[in-house]
Amino acid sequence: MLADVLTTLSAWSAAGEPAAIATVVQVHGSAPLPTGTVMAVRADGACMGGVSGGCVEQQVIEAARDVAGGGAARRLRFAPTDDPLTSTALPCGGGIDVLVEAWGPSAAQQAFAAAVLAGSSAVLRSEAACDLGLVLHVAAPKPRLVLVGAGLVADALAGLSTGLGWDVSVIDPRSVFADRTTEQVLARWPAEALAAAPPLGPDDALIALSHHPALDDEALAAGLASGAGFVGALGSRRSHAERLERLRERGVPNADLQRLVAPVGLDLGGWSPREVALSIASELIAVRHGRGGGRLVDATGAIHAGSGRVPAAAREVDG
Repeated sequence: MLADVLTTLSAWSAAGEPAAIATVVQVHGSAPLPTGTVMAVRADGACMGGVSGGCVEQQVIEAARDVAGGGAARRLRFAPTDDPLTSTALPCGGGIDVLVEAWGPSAAQQAFAAAVLAGSSAVLRSEAACDLGLVLHVAAPKPRLVLVGAGLVADALAGLSTGLGWDVSVIDPRSVFADRTTEQVLARWPAEALAAAPPLGPDDALIALSHHPALDDEALAAGLASGAGFVGALGSRRSHAERLERLRERGVPNADLQRLVAPVGLDLGGWSPREVALSIASELIAVRHGRGGGRLVDATGAIHAGSGRVPAAAREVDG
């Protein structure tokens, strides 16, 4: 969402349109969206993004319009009170603090937006004075998802994962698959393609989808030897047992093989390429947030508690 909001703000700034950015800087109890969620608001009320499930957006937009028109930056608190008639709590029972500040053609803001839209890490220090202490707008590059083996599942998973914030690439040296996916296919062998790209890191993932041992084994061996945080593969349990034997023969250490997730995906029961893609994407989301991926109706505790990943658009509040 951060990139979309910054794209909108940059366009408004280029057109000379006054605007403001609203940022969730603190969450109290249960809330629909995490700290760091942002919304762009233009002086005429046009907006992009959101800070909740829609329950407080109108109040935020009204404040942001005033700030965009020259008013002072401010912090809005939506939290329960003892009087139910005046309470501004969210329907989920929690609360949020929202920082609303002007967004204009300042060099620092434009440099931050340019860096984020280019896929780089960036930090912007807020100049708003709202008794919040130091507020940093922090952005990290998109996590990378490498799919090995073009085809229908790769097509569906690439499109779905791109919308979920992954930087997706598809690798397949077979020319017959060169135009079978919506994403551009890198027609190289996996080891060669991975060696030529920046190293995979702990937020990145590699998934083998080809069902072709020569391709999948090479990709998995390279992926397990890299710093990728998630390495998975399609296939039955029987084919996975055979795969493990082949990887051992390649010299892949048992410690690395224990990191291999196969069969990849959550048990959703679907068979179609889109259902399989949804299953895999669901597991990636669960792993990203440190969750098991079970049904919420069977879970206990807060729905959003225990997230294992700080959102890329996180805001840090000190003081």
